[in-house]
Amino acid sequence: MNKQLIKDYFGWGILLWFIGYVLGILLFMVVPAAILGWIIMPVGIVLTLFVLLKRIHGDSLPYYYALTFLLPIFVGYKKPTLTHRL
Repeated sequence: MNKQLIKDYFGWGILLWFIGYVLGILLFMVVPAAILGWIIMPVGIVLTLFVLLKRIHGDSLPYYYALTFLLPIFVGYKKPTLTHRL
């Protein structure tokens, strides 16, 4: 993996997750829990699109496939499955 892919993977991925996490905590105090997702989702979509269009500079379509699919596959590969824990 090159340095830019790792930066895009973990840097932007964690930052976007953290923003949603903080929004959930803050909004939990003022809006009903049943509609939290309806408020956070549009904000998350706009932020994610901004990051993808302005901050991620992949030069090929497989670069974006890697960003979408590689991290969950990597985590699933490294994390022991439930059957191994039993």
